[in-house]
Amino acid sequence: MAYEHLIDKDRCKGCGLCVAVCPKNVLEIGTRMNTKGYFPAYQARPEDCIFCAICCTMCPDVAITINEMPKQRPAKPNGGNEMGKVLMKGNEAIAEAAIRAGCLNYFAYPITPQSEVAEYLSKRLPEVGGVFLQGESEVAVSYMISAPPPAGRGCSPPPPARASA
Repeated sequence: MAYEHLIDKDRCKGCGLCVAVCPKNVLEIGTRMNTKGYFPAYQARPEDCIFCAICCTMCPDVAITINEMPKQRPAKPNGGNEMGKVLMKGNEAIAEAAIRAGCLNYFAYPITPQSEVAEYLSKRLPEVGGVFLQGESEVAVSYMISAPPPAGRGCSPPPPARASA
């Protein structure tokens, strides 16, 4: 998924903080001067952006906002039906469904029976630009899941464990 950085060129002073903190080197300092005589940053590689929003946080001039770019979908053969049959375990299917529904963050303290969900997501989320963190306790995980929503990012806490009969 690609994200578009909207940089207010007249507000940006070209300090380079956003460029320095970007983990994917999406931003660069431009070569064109703005109206105030600064060289503002620009988005050099939008396809590499993972929407971490660190650049927005670090910008002292509050000159950066990020928007999701709509995907251009090519025409699909066979009427667009490209789903094939995939054999998966139930917990793996749940995990894959969460990813396809847009889950990019998963914070868990793995316990049975949900350990297979955590195992699958620990491998799959990095492939789609997501984050998987295993907490040291249930309390640590509760703190982890409270941070993404205020930053505009969704996350999925682990489902509650079932009591043994």
